[in-house]
Amino acid sequence: MKVLFLTSIDHPQVRLEAEHLGKKLDLTYVVVPSLNKKLLPQSLKYLIKHFPKVCLSLIKFHPPLIPQVLYYLLLFVTFLENKKIAGKKYDIIYAHWLYPAGFLALLLSKIWETKVVSVIWGYDIQVVREAKNYGIYGTNRVISRFVIEKSDLVVTNHKIHKIIA
Repeated sequence: MKVLFLTSIDHPQVRLEAEHLGKKLDLTYVVVPSLNKKLLPQSLKYLIKHFPKVCLSLIKFHPPLIPQVLYYLLLFVTFLENKKIAGKKYDIIYAHWLYPAGFLALLLSKIWETKVVSVIWGYDIQVVREAKNYGIYGTNRVISRFVIEKSDLVVTNHKIHKIIA
């Protein structure tokens, strides 16, 4: 079974999980790139190149109409150019964290017609007012909820995350 392991952050605990799964499955580990000013012109070029795939994905996907969707679409087309995944077929996309990995996994799943497993950790569903820049605020709530609802399977690593989700 071929699995694409997408993660939003290259964390030692996530790498350990991927290594463990990689012993039993044909696994490709990919960290979702962050979109910066240097990549923006290239991403726009990729958007034009992959425009039919983007349209197909959006028609099948029906994402929420929020400002982040454009950012995720640019990440998506940049991701399609990734040499690790280009031209490969996967049976499952395992998305570690709901955004951006989970959202990108859902976009990819509509093109590749694969199943998506999303993993919830904490910052993608929790609100911690005392910790600055931690937790889910604003429209990211919409993305998290959307990914939870559209994923084929959702895994939580702690009971509290299951209750919150």
